[in-house]
Amino acid sequence: MCVMKMTSKGERLKEFVRCLELAELCDHHDRAFGLIAITLTETENKLTDIPNNPDAWRTDGRMYPPRSDSERKSPHPGVRRYRTRKHYVDIGHNGAIRICTVAESVVLIDKPGLDGKKVNDYERQA
Repeated sequence: MCVMKMTSKGERLKEFVRCLELAELCDHHDRAFGLIAITLTETENKLTDIPNNPDAWRTDGRMYPPRSDSERKSPHPGVRRYRTRKHYVDIGHNGAIRICTVAESVVLIDKPGLDGKKVNDYERQA
């Protein structure tokens, strides 16, 4: 008998954020970008049976990490912004990560880089 994993997207998102919070701090953008991808992919693999097919992101119900082609103009120097379906993912050059909702600007995670600075520290410098 096949048992389907039926965890809601909201529960999967909470687990992703929890795992990202527990992960080691990053020291630069590329490491943080990779950490987000690995953590989200592992969370989705663990909590859903939806196959990992990034080309089907619009219709399959699985959450996918941002891709390099989803980068948007960042409002702050030193920060790169990516747009996913419902979130902005901001990554500082120091490895800081902030993810917030597009519609309500609710911050889901505001993780500092290895140097202790958060994304909003870049905002203050502007």
